[in-house]
Formats: sequence, C-alpha cells, structure tokens
Amino acid sequence: MTNVQSTLKPGQRVNFDGRVGTIKQAGAFHIIMEDQKGKTIIVPTKHIAEKEIQVESGPEPEIPEKKVEQAVKKLDNEVSNKDTKGTLPK
Repeated sequence: MTNVQSTLKPGQRVNFDGRVGTIKQAGAFHIIMEDQKGKTIIVPTKHIAEKEIQVESGPEPEIPEKKVEQAVKKLDNEVSNKDTKGTLPK
C-alpha cells in the first residue's frame, strides 16, 4: 500500500506520466480522476507511487509527517493551557 491517497486530494489538477486531469477520489489502491475531455480515468496507485506528480492547482498536498507535526503542536498547546489553567481544554 502507498501513501499516495494522503497526498493527493479531490479537486487537485495533476499531471503525471503524460496524464492530466482533476482528482475526484484518492484511495489506497486507485486514483480516480477526470481528464480534460470529461472522461473518468482510474489509475492503480502502484502505477504512480514512484512517479513524479505535478500538482498544477487545487488544494495543497500534505505529507503524513506534516499531519503528525500539526498534531504534536496541538498537544503542546493543550499541555501549555493545562499548565496555565490547571485543566485540559475540552
């Protein structure tokens, strides 16, 4: 299994391996996208996992490490609030 689905998001216009289209769904095993002519293209993630993907527009890609970093910052803030208020926020 790859982490492509956590990086690609619906609404992104992408270009990879000569294919251009807009991501409709990004799952663990397939990417579903629509090409410029409105045709649906289903690409197995194993075919693009090692390829360079250009995101031309749409939501900014996120890597799993960024999500972990954001979670750690949130926990740090909660701990800081506990120290100043005596309880964790709900």
